[in-house]
Amino acid sequence: MIKNIRALLLIASSCILSSSVFAVSDNSDVEMLFTANVRILDINLLPDTNSIQYDNSDRVLRSADRVYPYPDSIQSIYQIFDEESELLILGVVESLPDTAETTNRSTSWIWMFDRQTGTFMRNTPLCGNPIKLGPEYIDSQWVYVTTPITGQVYLCETMTGNISESLPANFTWVVQPPFSTLTLPVFTSPDGKWLLLFGETNDHIYIFSYDISSQALTEQGQIPCNFCVERNAVRWFDTTAMVSTWTSASEHIIYSVDVTQANSLQQRVMRPQYLPEFYEDPPRYDYVNFTTPLNIWETQCQHVIYDIVLAHIQIIEMGPLCRPEYGSLSGIGYYRDVTNGAEGIAALTRFNGETRESEVLYENEIERIEWVSANEDYAIVILDSNGRIDTVPFLDPLSWSTPEQPKLAYTGLSLERQK
Repeated sequence: MIKNIRALLLIASSCILSSSVFAVSDNSDVEMLFTANVRILDINLLPDTNSIQYDNSDRVLRSADRVYPYPDSIQSIYQIFDEESELLILGVVESLPDTAETTNRSTSWIWMFDRQTGTFMRNTPLCGNPIKLGPEYIDSQWVYVTTPITGQVYLCETMTGNISESLPANFTWVVQPPFSTLTLPVFTSPDGKWLLLFGETNDHIYIFSYDISSQALTEQGQIPCNFCVERNAVRWFDTTAMVSTWTSASEHIIYSVDVTQANSLQQRVMRPQYLPEFYEDPPRYDYVNFTTPLNIWETQCQHVIYDIVLAHIQIIEMGPLCRPEYGSLSGIGYYRDVTNGAEGIAALTRFNGETRESEVLYENEIERIEWVSANEDYAIVILDSNGRIDTVPFLDPLSWSTPEQPKLAYTGLSLERQK
């Protein structure tokens, strides 16, 4: 297999590929990049001089011009992290000594490899005595450590080994998130001055902030759930942390915490079934919520915008218009109103997200809107003829029924509006 193609020079006049390193007799991998009209006469590859790969059969790291044998204690390598760096981070499986108190004779660990010197270096953690060391340790500035005799839990800075005062013993600090085999980490603010911690009881999760300079632990509030805080739950915005949670009722709830103030935990947004979409500029959660009535054709939708910096929420009532299939949610969008979907009618409707004005442009058994012209004279839609709308716009497409006889239709909208 051809793994690294750094440069392919296509000379349009003759459709020739060439360079000056070495020829390859099997063109199949490259041919897939082009249509059948392109005739490949010659292929030459430029080697990736910076690439380094592991070979567990020969127990070596390979670069373009060097081979580096594994140390005896490394059984195999399962991943190379940050391949472009001069100091590679290696995820390895290493042998345990015969004196190890376990029946498993190997464990996973993190090693370093210095490209300049060709030296392997085993990572020696300054915090605790873990039985295995994964990449999550490298990404953590602070970790929890537990003393084996007393069971007390402390915070430890991974770069220095500095230990905090013991954390309150009435909480479990090893908290298991949903959808992950790893426990919740210690969350560090971007400026490195604050930590966000999660402590668990039988039926609640408590959130704490920790001021690193003063070593002050401050309770921020509690969430009435267990097994509900996701591993990548926290987004930082200066001293504000947004915390994503998931409930057994499939609700995604997002809270805010001001780490400089006590008891600052506040619920900000909630969305059934789906995680609220996050956008960077400006930082906000921006999504559509919908009701779930017994009669699905009566579903109503809201456009929810929560501005994180301003701590302000805006809710725009959309009525039966739930998901723009062409255009944008915040500007001009084209929606299907399926209020009469049980009778096989969907209304192609223009909605202006700024003025909140709407107009029906076309009605038919529309299963999807593919395109609307800029002057709104024409549209391309998918139509069906079974007397019922099968692709309901406010449901996940994976749950849609399949139209029986779909057809792609190019239709005039201006004549329809004149009827």
